[in-house]
Amino acid sequence: MTKRDMIIERGKRLQKLRKKIGLTRLAFAEQTGMSPHTLKALELGDRELTPQKALLFSRLFTNLFSIFLGDDAHEASFEHLYYGENKKLLEKKGELIHINDDTYLQAEVSFFLTNPSYSIFKIQDDLMEPFYNEGDIVAGRKIINKNQFGYYQGRVCIIESSGGDKCLRRIIKCNGRRILSCILNTKSNQAIEFVEEIEALSVAQAIWHWHLSEFVSHT
Repeated sequence: MTKRDMIIERGKRLQKLRKKIGLTRLAFAEQTGMSPHTLKALELGDRELTPQKALLFSRLFTNLFSIFLGDDAHEASFEHLYYGENKKLLEKKGELIHINDDTYLQAEVSFFLTNPSYSIFKIQDDLMEPFYNEGDIVAGRKIINKNQFGYYQGRVCIIESSGGDKCLRRIIKCNGRRILSCILNTKSNQAIEFVEEIEALSVAQAIWHWHLSEFVSHT
């Protein structure tokens, strides 16, 4: 199989996964922060799906859409998306690209830092323990439409205030941009109210969560 053939096959696998979860190109492009034109080029093989993008897509499929894949969830893995059924053959030829934990972490965090469609936040306190600890990093898709804030009641979100500050809180109630939120750690010694109201610029449900131990173990 030529390199051109491999690029086309990767695009087909990406398109197959997108269709399995029931998203149009426009909808999936919005989830990944890319243009529909770029996604189309990747699916048709007019543009190469790099290992880095394949890694990010596979994690997105796994984290957000695995429920739609059912028994075909294995198809969302990096190995399947990038190599298809030829992984063993490529390994024999020495062409297999190995993705280690460091690469996973660096690629994911870099993606969220550079993508304005998402919000990323490093936790600096103990207010959301025991589930979210100081030094952990969380990320999620940014929502700026105040009419959609209510969908996230009861969920832990990154809340960006009108002043530009960010915090991680559980949303209790929304009234337009006025969000009533709470911390999780009632035993925290920090001088802060358990419940507070925030004038929000955006919210992002904390879907991605990297623990501090993951970064410490790879430095």
